[in-house]
Amino acid sequence: MEQLNKLKSYFEEGQVEKVIFLIQQKLAEQDKIELNAAVAGETGAGKSTVINATRGLQNNDDGAAKVDVKEAIMKPTAYSHPNQFNVCYWDLPGIGSTKFPATTYPKKMKFERYDFFIIISACHFKENDAKLAKEIKQLRKNFYFVHTKIDQDLYSMRKRGSNKINEEEKLDDIRSKCVNNLREAGIRTLTMFLISNFIQDRYDFNRLNKALEDDLLYLQKSIIVLAYANQSVVIVQQKSKILQKRVWMSATILCAVGAVPIPGLSLACDITILIREIIYFRKCLGLDDASL
Repeated sequence: MEQLNKLKSYFEEGQVEKVIFLIQQKLAEQDKIELNAAVAGETGAGKSTVINATRGLQNNDDGAAKVDVKEAIMKPTAYSHPNQFNVCYWDLPGIGSTKFPATTYPKKMKFERYDFFIIISACHFKENDAKLAKEIKQLRKNFYFVHTKIDQDLYSMRKRGSNKINEEEKLDDIRSKCVNNLREAGIRTLTMFLISNFIQDRYDFNRLNKALEDDLLYLQKSIIVLAYANQSVVIVQQKSKILQKRVWMSATILCAVGAVPIPGLSLACDITILIREIIYFRKCLGLDDASL
């Protein structure tokens, strides 16, 4: 509100250069915001595939996190989003080994750098997962338990039950078991996300996205939504609303520049800003040459 009141005051006073400066400052502020997400879990839990899925990549795409790697990672590995470079997912080594004991793990992994944590398991959450959650909780940071490969679990159940299973009941049963498993390890949580990395428009992938959005600050929320893979109409509509807010800021800059009586200045600024914004919008909406 303070910035909007300033903007209104500059307009009323005819201070065009201050209008331009304030809006350019706001746009630059949005572009510089960083978001770092830590993805933790045991080897084989599907961390790399989760990181690729959240970045809108297939496992064999350029820049994708490597999957089916036998040797365990020895340090946090960063994977930037292909279009939103200020969004970064970090693959963390497993906690509790001789090289990474729980007592020194937060310091070695530099927990303070991450905005939130996603703790992943492909079967049952274990004692080390609970230790990790407790350490994160002490830092007053958010963490989310994610059970991956839920499509494979349901497929196995159908094979054993001759395809006659109630999917919703089975999903509720798996959630309850995961929550109880964590409760026995000393972690009280009522939220569990069951996801398939290859079927993102089903199960709890959208619920996980919503939980992340609700817990982030306003500008961070905008950044993570723009970084989502375009897996549903809802996500595209969310992106549209955020980008529409950016439209008026760019348009205001162009109007303000147009009021400056210098021949050719308005046209030059119009083209520069227009091209920059079109390129940015195309990236956010996944409208690259290949997909078009």
